Amino acid sequence: MSYTRHMANEVLPAVLEEGLADHVDVFCEDGYFGLEETRLMLSQAKLRGIPAKVHVNQFTAGGGVGLCVEMEALSVDHLEVLEASDVAELASGSTVPVALPLCSLFLDLPFTPGRTLVDAGCALAIATDFNPGSAPSGNMHLAAALGCLRMGLEPIEALAAATVNGAAALNLQKEVGGLAVGQEASLMVTRPLGSVNEALYAFGDPIADRVLLRGHWVA
Repeated sequence: MSYTRHMANEVLPAVLEEGLADHVDVFCEDGYFGLEETRLMLSQAKLRGIPAKVHVNQFTAGGGVGLCVEMEALSVDHLEVLEASDVAELASGSTVPVALPLCSLFLDLPFTPGRTLVDAGCALAIATDFNPGSAPSGNMHLAAALGCLRMGLEPIEALAAATVNGAAALNLQKEVGGLAVGQEASLMVTRPLGSVNEALYAFGDPIADRVLLRGHWVA
């Protein structure tokens, strides 16, 4: 706990003063950061106006989701292990649940119960968890396809989870994540597809024909 106090009371203010971080992240899990430590970090982050994106329920369900919803964390990521009470908490709050199916694939873990979360009314997001330890891939096409293949989502739901809901998990939904006036001109033009379903059905095939990034064609 002394390390967490040091990070919350000394390191966090210094980091924010130098403009080095946009979010606070805590890995709330057995053997890592407990509920008391997570609450301290989230309370200090909230006090200083910086949003929290918490990694929780990767291996166990121990009250982390409810704490994050209570503390109004921006998102909770992982959620491979969920109890009915966790789903109810997420459905009642503003915290965005984020599934990381590439992590489940790489570590052979259960997949986030996407169907359950969506049916409960949650705005589920999908991300890659791109990191060398548990998900060494940034392939969003595969991540979204796994939303259909292993999480029970319809293709349109998986695409929403990977785009507009993913933007909401970063509080950037007014800037990116869709096609609208005032949003950043970043988009992908696909090869000819029979339907939107085919975009995720052909999960191993490249579908991008051209890529527009911030108003400039880059591929």
